[in-house]
Amino acid sequence: MNPLMTLSFAIVLSTGCRTDGKDDDTAMSGGTEPAVGGGCELVEEIPLGMEDTTPNDRDVGNWVDFLVRSHSARLLWADGERTGIKVDLTNPTNIRWRDYEVSSDGAMATIEIACEDSLAVDVTAAITTGDGRLNESVDTVLYSSQAVGDGAFTVDVTTTDGTLEIADFATESFDTLTASFDATWNENGITGTIDGFGETTDGSAATMSRFDIASFQASGF
Repeated sequence: MNPLMTLSFAIVLSTGCRTDGKDDDTAMSGGTEPAVGGGCELVEEIPLGMEDTTPNDRDVGNWVDFLVRSHSARLLWADGERTGIKVDLTNPTNIRWRDYEVSSDGAMATIEIACEDSLAVDVTAAITTGDGRLNESVDTVLYSSQAVGDGAFTVDVTTTDGTLEIADFATESFDTLTASFDATWNENGITGTIDGFGETTDGSAATMSRFDIASFQASGF
């Protein structure tokens, strides 16, 4: 498990913003690609069909068929309990190629970076654990990434249909609690983590800490 990370920041007493210059449309949604930032910006989305090939010569149909199905893994809760987890991905729509380029905004334009394009598809993710502690169904964006393997997606599991109690895993008392489910794939199968985040406010400043909730991996690992 990763050690506890603590970040301190000043609360902005106005509408939140992102450093990459784009509106943050992920906070209230079921999840999507992580904010790109770092000098990259989305410049174009190119619609694709199952029979198409991506600009980097990837077969779209094979990629969708490999990921949009049922996946099983072993899960270890941070409290030591073990169970199975099932991730069912269904209803693939809006397949597209997302073209990212170096931002032309200010100093970012002078940074030498390589922006990573990705293949993306909208899906419904049904996530259930064998012990009933998590039971969630949410729309999200499944995308390809050279950094993590064949695919990845992230969803907010703060409010779920199941019985996930974030406070059971919190390392201390916080004013607010949230949780994120992050999954990736490679040739062995699905792997990922469930991370909790606690925020405490003191005047105009806030402290946010990350804590472990669970980790999971396919039996092929």
